[in-house]
Amino acid sequence: MEIFVILGIVGAAIIIIGNWLKAKGQATEKRLGISADNIGFADVGVDVPIKADPEKKIIRNLFSEKYRLAGKPDYLLLGDNNCIPVEIKSSVVSDPRESDVLQLLTYCLLAEENGYKVSFGRLEYQNRIFDIPYGPEERKEVIDILAKIRNTERLNLDQVPQVNDNRCWGCKYRTICQ
Repeated sequence: MEIFVILGIVGAAIIIIGNWLKAKGQATEKRLGISADNIGFADVGVDVPIKADPEKKIIRNLFSEKYRLAGKPDYLLLGDNNCIPVEIKSSVVSDPRESDVLQLLTYCLLAEENGYKVSFGRLEYQNRIFDIPYGPEERKEVIDILAKIRNTERLNLDQVPQVNDNRCWGCKYRTICQ
């Protein structure tokens, strides 16, 4: 008799957990405005609907040998012959932040370098969603900024410009920068 009680409790727990995961997945689908079937990959720690293919639960690193660059967007939505990198942000904004746009465009470049066709990426904030176009101009912008970063990495600390603007507060070199 006790075994039936235990099996009943275990069965009820499985049903409750299954319903909770299903509801969580449906909420993610609603928030993203897409079906779980379109989620190509997802970064670790983001919600992936339960019906999504288990192989799609963790995104692989997107890597470009040509640009010596790697990264993982929160989601990579795959459609017919195209892909949409999606980056989720926890802030509330009226317009997308420049740094977030550049991060997303970098993921677009990486996806393109990995053989995907990309025409835009999606930035999702707590209060708004922005579809950011990606084309030759945006690709060039990312490549130019990457070149500036690579050039800056080669500078001696004596050659670093004497700039103290809003970019300095988050820089990992601010404690040694002159």
